[in-house]
Amino acid sequence: MTFSLGKIFSGLGNVASGPANRVVGIDLGSSSVKVVELEQTEKALTLKTYGELQLGPYGNKELGQIVHLEKKHEIEALVDVFREAGVKAKHGVLSMPLSSGFITVIPVTLDDQESLEKRIPVEARKYIPVNINDVTLDWVPLNLKPINNQQEVLLVAMQNDAVARFGDLVRSINIMSEGPELEVFSAIRACSDGTNDAFAIIDLGAWVSKLYIVRNNSLERIHRVTVGGSNITAKLAELKQISLAEAEDLKRTAGDDSSLQDVRRTAMSVLDAPVQEFRRSIEQYEDRIGNQIKYVSLIGGVANTIGIVPHLRETLGRDAKVANPFTKVAYPAFMEDTIKTIGPSFAISLGAVLRDFS
Repeated sequence: MTFSLGKIFSGLGNVASGPANRVVGIDLGSSSVKVVELEQTEKALTLKTYGELQLGPYGNKELGQIVHLEKKHEIEALVDVFREAGVKAKHGVLSMPLSSGFITVIPVTLDDQESLEKRIPVEARKYIPVNINDVTLDWVPLNLKPINNQQEVLLVAMQNDAVARFGDLVRSINIMSEGPELEVFSAIRACSDGTNDAFAIIDLGAWVSKLYIVRNNSLERIHRVTVGGSNITAKLAELKQISLAEAEDLKRTAGDDSSLQDVRRTAMSVLDAPVQEFRRSIEQYEDRIGNQIKYVSLIGGVANTIGIVPHLRETLGRDAKVANPFTKVAYPAFMEDTIKTIGPSFAISLGAVLRDFS
């Protein structure tokens, strides 16, 4: 599904003039920034480079901590990750966090002679929790033909100051772009198996865990819980009486049996309530469509936590698997193990860059 907020970002400038054979995808999150660069060669779409930088130090915080950076520090982090990863692309796609806007699915009832475009601003006021004059709207219909004059619409509202901020970021790194997109659409592109079957994505991020339900490669439901990897880090630090930086390192690299068990138990205790909420959302959706979702794909930095997959399978009562979105591109055989490990964390940046090669 391509949904690049064209209405919102149409006036930002620095727009790409045509297709490029080398493109970078950028995932600017709450605790790190990640990039993936691909090149279209005669033989295949090929991975050229990737990189990640933790954002904590740019905001005088420890590694793994949530940070809200000033624009100059965001630009500094982007420049640094481009340099350290050796990114050479001049075209790119910036994937924005969901916190940058408001997104939901709404029903819109149309009169016989009424257009969707005229009706959306009226209906949006019922759902958007801020002044309608402070946001810019974009939308896409989910069902091609209205049923009983009712059309389901995916509605996105971006705060005007966020629109300006992301426009500045794109221009500041001198990247040509057709416009940013919200991370959910990058995730769908990364995890889709190419069929129209219903499936779910669980994104276990640093700050927020998210459930996306997808059918016909379109987002149909979304559910967010403000629990994520940073909560696991904080609980580990408390349990082990170590610093947040040490707890973050332990979470990522736990090697002995005792540490692995500590990380596993802590992760399960933190994530149990969100996963239960996701299970209820999935069941409600399945009751509505009268069919089961095909699978649950796990992405995000927490997805590789030891024991998370069997725990989710048991709790959700469905097949769950760690995403490996790099199967969509070519890379050297010796990188196989590394690629499988980084796949869930780089799903958003990879999904973003795939947009320009769709």
